[in-house]
Amino acid sequence: MLNEKGISTGLIDMYCIKPFDEQTLIEACQDVKLVVVIEEHNPFGGLGSMTAQVLGHHCPKRLVEINLPDEHLISGTNKEMFAYYGLDEKGIVARTIKELGI
Repeated sequence: MLNEKGISTGLIDMYCIKPFDEQTLIEACQDVKLVVVIEEHNPFGGLGSMTAQVLGHHCPKRLVEINLPDEHLISGTNKEMFAYYGLDEKGIVARTIKELGI
């Protein structure tokens, strides 16, 4: 959906954070305006934290984390929860557009 709106995107599938693929992240983020980390995890100690740490040391970039809040969560199916917390396609697109200011 973002590409359809003229926003160029890329994707890194970080299926695990240990070992963390720093080199791929650094290379992919050299010429970007915004890094968006999407994870079904709370905001502390996960992929967003690792990404922020690596980018901060090697390739400072504006970073947005789309994740679950650090609070008690609602119950529901994955689809319901992702929609509620903005982790579905609609939520990710809306948040990215908002953060880019377009």
